Amino acid sequence: MLRFNGELCLESLNSCEHCYCNCWNILDFIERARAQHFVRELDRRRFVVSHGKLRRTLASYLSLPPDKIVFATQSQGKPFVARDRTDTLNFNLSHSDSYLLLGVSSNYEIGVDIEKWTDSIDYEGVLDLCFSESERSFWRDLPTDQRLAFFYRQWVKKEIFVKVIGL
Repeated sequence: MLRFNGELCLESLNSCEHCYCNCWNILDFIERARAQHFVRELDRRRFVVSHGKLRRTLASYLSLPPDKIVFATQSQGKPFVARDRTDTLNFNLSHSDSYLLLGVSSNYEIGVDIEKWTDSIDYEGVLDLCFSESERSFWRDLPTDQRLAFFYRQWVKKEIFVKVIGL
């Protein structure tokens, strides 16, 4: 039985060529195929490194080689480690720009999210689509210099909630 409660890891996705190659070598066929679909090389490298680091972290908890971990997905697409053992290992991965956030828990479903703050988002569009009327009203009443912090705090909470419940 696993005997830990949980862990959060924040790591850089910047990597040397050696690290990138090591990560590539432990990915499975599906992850490699997904990586090949990225148009930008930088996005492909970050995907490979994030999934390599995910595999290494999970391997340390499962006492398995990283390349032997098999993933499956729930009906809504949330990944999990597929294995015959009865104990559970919950995890969630998020990456934004050059950072990765990974959460692991033995006892609870977990969701994590990380977002790079940027001015290129259509805040009003996202607010109209994903925020309640009271949240939108509160946001519009805030001083302009406080809006970004409120937006990202609320957005990250919403993302985490959706990830925890597997949607």
